[in-house]
Amino acid sequence: MKRICRPLSLVIDLFGWMGGILFGYNLGVIAGALLFLQQEFQLNAFMSGFLTSIAIVGALLGAKASGFIADSFGRRRLLIYNSLIYVVGILIASFATDLILLLCGRFVTGIAIGVTSVIVPIYLSELSPPRIRGGSVSGYQFSITIGIFFSYLISYFFSQTGNWSVMFLFGAPLAAIQGIGLLFLPESPYILIAQNKDDQARKILSKISLTENVEEIIDQIKSVVLSEKCNRYKLLFSTRYRKIFVIGVVLGIFQMACGINAVILYAPQIFTYAGFALPSEAIYQTLSIGIVNMLFSVVAICLLDVVGRRILLLAGMIGMTVSLSVLAWTFFSDYEWLKPFTIYSLKAYVAFFAFSIGPGTWVVISEIFPARLRAVAISFVLLGCWTVNYAVVLTFLDLVSAIGMAGAFTLYAAICFLGIFFIAFFIPETKGKSLEEIEKSL
Repeated sequence: MKRICRPLSLVIDLFGWMGGILFGYNLGVIAGALLFLQQEFQLNAFMSGFLTSIAIVGALLGAKASGFIADSFGRRRLLIYNSLIYVVGILIASFATDLILLLCGRFVTGIAIGVTSVIVPIYLSELSPPRIRGGSVSGYQFSITIGIFFSYLISYFFSQTGNWSVMFLFGAPLAAIQGIGLLFLPESPYILIAQNKDDQARKILSKISLTENVEEIIDQIKSVVLSEKCNRYKLLFSTRYRKIFVIGVVLGIFQMACGINAVILYAPQIFTYAGFALPSEAIYQTLSIGIVNMLFSVVAICLLDVVGRRILLLAGMIGMTVSLSVLAWTFFSDYEWLKPFTIYSLKAYVAFFAFSIGPGTWVVISEIFPARLRAVAISFVLLGCWTVNYAVVLTFLDLVSAIGMAGAFTLYAAICFLGIFFIAFFIPETKGKSLEEIEKSL
């Protein structure tokens, strides 16, 4: 069956990816700002970790609640209101006069990040044809890396003055633009059909032309969405779906337990530990991490729909294990000639993550769950994901104080090594299959 893609599909992708930029920027901006916040508020290692991780606590709540809200409220409408939550949180943090207000602002911003992490991949996957869905959803992961790099760039630009307030503030206009743009975009056909709005769903499918045979797609969605009438909690934890639920949760846990956000959010501290004393020097080196993260996310977009999800996940996890092992060795060794390998191995680790489990996790979990359970299931997956992320970010500086950089990265390497076996034995290949075909096969 011939498949085509009209400009509206590209617009949907662009505004979905804008959510990823918001995610990346508001999560990553604390990396550069923290160096100056530590001085202004006299933060010790624990309080630095708490301030860095408070947004993740908000993300936990946002991720947990968003799946249930989106099924009744709608994907698009929830994302519109979420843009407003971003603006409120950013403004509170930017103009905070004490630590309590700063924590509150970062917490509210974190709620918006959590909603984004659940709803944007779902929205994109439900409005993308199978042949480009991997690129569409992995493009969301790429947009997160753009946001992270942009946060590093803004932090470096203001590192000479240490103006952390302006660093936070740059996210607000982008959130407003996304909210306004979403007003003109369609709702997911899955939501409309679940709400018995078949005519509206038909019009949307015709406009974006996911397929030439719109009625066939309508029938497929109906058979999936309307067939599951029982309680979603009960269904999600039933024997029928237990296996894919566990696969999704464990994959999300591995994505965060490998330590990626310890590197993303504490990169300036890591480079300071490696010998770059001035904040501007450490943040400048951090820019290279952001560039590598972006470039190799492009590799993922190009390969996920060609090579497949499972192969890229395996290749990336093997590469991350090796890179982290080398990184731990460079911090453990006292040989000066090994120091350049600290930077190279750190970049390699980020590169392997960026083209594999980074985007691959979002793609797989947006595909393996049935439509009726997708938002609820992914909210649970992201709850586990954000919980582990919170633990990693909160404990990283204390972990380094206790066992050193070498010990911390050895621990993350061991987790990646275990992830190789999990992916090899449990992750299904979903490349080129429609969401309905994936549900039937699983």
